[in-house]
Amino acid sequence: MGYAQTYFTIKIEKFDGVNFEGIVEDDVDSGGMKDAGKIIGRIIKGRIVFEKHIPKKRLLVSAIEIRTIPEEKHPVLYYSGNWNTSDKNQISGQWKFKKQLAFFYGFLPYFFNPGQGTFEMKRS
Repeated sequence: MGYAQTYFTIKIEKFDGVNFEGIVEDDVDSGGMKDAGKIIGRIIKGRIVFEKHIPKKRLLVSAIEIRTIPEEKHPVLYYSGNWNTSDKNQISGQWKFKKQLAFFYGFLPYFFNPGQGTFEMKRS
């Protein structure tokens, strides 16, 4: 189930030398969401951290089926990475969701990690 890689494009709209904001558009054919989202982040000493906000919650049921839950907000994705030392136009790092609270049988609470992985980006 799922995709090995999900591609996306970021367009930076505001940048003050440290903080930035922009629009993110996922590639739907590689498992991304079809609605544009928002990016909020900062760059400090060669390190980049940003949040990816997607407007509608979607669940990847299989490689060919994605279900939309429009009344629920999609969890924020958190990215952090560093510039490649040999190619200053490339960034690599980690992404994750924050741990979420769920309930067994409707009343036994537990925390779980809904996902994490690695990413690479290249400036165009």
